[in-house]
Amino acid sequence: MSWFVLLFGVVICTLMAGLLFAMPAIVHPTVPLGVSVPHDRVGDPVIRAAVCRYRVAIVGCWVLAIAGTILLADEVGLALTVPVLGLVVLGAVSYLLARSTISHAKRVGHWYEGVPVRLRAEITAHASPRPSPWWAVVSVLLLLATVVVGVAVYPTLPETLPVHWNAAGEIDGYAAKSIWPVFGPLLIGLGLVALLFATSYLGRLTTGRSAASDTLEQAAHRADVQRRLLVSLIGQLGLVVTLMICALTVTGWFAPKSNVPFVVFPVALIVLIAAMLTVFVVRYSRSIARSQVAATAGNAATGTNLADRTARAADAPDDDRYWKGGLIYVNRNDPAVFVPKRFGVGWTVNLGSAGGFAIALLLVLVVVGAITLAIAAPGARHHLL
Repeated sequence: MSWFVLLFGVVICTLMAGLLFAMPAIVHPTVPLGVSVPHDRVGDPVIRAAVCRYRVAIVGCWVLAIAGTILLADEVGLALTVPVLGLVVLGAVSYLLARSTISHAKRVGHWYEGVPVRLRAEITAHASPRPSPWWAVVSVLLLLATVVVGVAVYPTLPETLPVHWNAAGEIDGYAAKSIWPVFGPLLIGLGLVALLFATSYLGRLTTGRSAASDTLEQAAHRADVQRRLLVSLIGQLGLVVTLMICALTVTGWFAPKSNVPFVVFPVALIVLIAAMLTVFVVRYSRSIARSQVAATAGNAATGTNLADRTARAADAPDDDRYWKGGLIYVNRNDPAVFVPKRFGVGWTVNLGSAGGFAIALLLVLVVVGAITLAIAAPGARHHLL
């Protein structure tokens, strides 16, 4: 049994299951499991039961994934793919089955009958602050420090260097010493930092589209918290990944034959990412909960005027027909390229728009290309030793 495969697989499955389990807690209360419902139906027993069944199913899927990882621990490729893919597929089925009960109850009970609805959106740019560059600056400084170390030890490096490791952490490819095998990972890390920093600006380019059931203050607060925490999370992810790249690179220079770092570092990376995501979910949920409590207390203390009652009375329209499974947005009449997610935090693309379809196609091509290169590279590489 490979303990690396077992540990890595368990950590991956636990992280994935944790994210799926927590997701209902961070979505807007009027779109439980991606189904649009009126504000006065948020606490309906059907919704609570559906969310409960979904979470119980996710726990069951996690148990099956862990069992699969243990049974397949001797088969590296299968152990690291089959349980994770099975968890994703079974989790998706659990999600679709749970949300279908809410959709059915809404349709049979005519939840939107007689409910005033409206779609509210900002028509001017949101005055959100610029993303802080400090996470990226620290990442770049870390990469530069590693480059300095590499320049110092370059003359002492062997003429052949390991450049590829299999899933068990064993070396299966070498290359002659040159600039790219030595410093290539650091250049890739620099490009990754630049990409993540550029990604943090996407939130400033998107037009807000808050739920009509929110007050103006709650909508502004929700958008601000989401942007601020996402930008911070992106910067933290960049720093953690940069730290792992630098650590693996330095280890390859000083202890190229050791596979221990390639077992410990990836697991440590996943644990750190899981911790950051947990902190993100907790901070987001608490911030939104505090704003709702403050709004309720303020209305109770000062009373609610007619305009506020009118704003609260309006709900977001029932546009489930544009959301396939509550996950994929396809609306040819909507010119927006990016829209807020129904199930999750952040934005997704509108596949009904030309720009959104092009972006989705590009992402698919990038993923397929990366997988193809990963499969083809070991076989095409010239093995010098």
